Amino acid sequence: MTARRVKPWNRAFRSNLLANNRKQAKRYLIITEGNTEEIYFSHFKTSMPLQIILENPAVTKQLNLVNRAISLRNDQAKNKDFITGHDEVWVVFDRDAEPTNPNDLKNFRAAISLAKKEGVYIALSNDSFELWYLMHFQRVSTAMHRSDLVKKLSKHLGHKYSKTEDLYQSIKVLRVMATKHAKNLHDRCIADDRSWEDENPLTLVYILVDKIRNEKGFREID
Repeated sequence: MTARRVKPWNRAFRSNLLANNRKQAKRYLIITEGNTEEIYFSHFKTSMPLQIILENPAVTKQLNLVNRAISLRNDQAKNKDFITGHDEVWVVFDRDAEPTNPNDLKNFRAAISLAKKEGVYIALSNDSFELWYLMHFQRVSTAMHRSDLVKKLSKHLGHKYSKTEDLYQSIKVLRVMATKHAKNLHDRCIADDRSWEDENPLTLVYILVDKIRNEKGFREID
């Protein structure tokens, strides 16, 4: 049987259709600073038509993480894999305050400023990402160090929490409550006109999670 030839105008139509579909599907470039965040967001990795890229660069400072995100975004934009103004790049990191470092606050503010200038979104947690996990079980309204977060989280889980533990499946049914708790804290921060570095507890992870889940065609991954 002779193969049917595709006419040039049909090829052009198909090419334009693919291009239009690409523009409709938002690509999320998510840069994480640690395994905990990477494990959590890996459950969204192949949700179609979303294209979510997880990077866990070997950097621990927020400013380095933002620079890494900008670099990856620009490299992908050159290859037309990333559409500025349509796709979104996010950095997910903890406050990680260093009281003994005289430049700690200056560096943190520089990271926030650079991200905003470059159109990079921030899913910050103060004190740590475990705050987002804990909010699935309870409301948190007072400042808490990561060690205390882990203790409370372990109590709810009934076993000692590990940073490499995948909690996604066991807590996803409680996501609505976690989002409500996180949003209440964020609203309080805005109402009081307080800066992120001063607001503990605070987590903006809920914003990124909600955005992805509300994208057209989102499909959750087990």
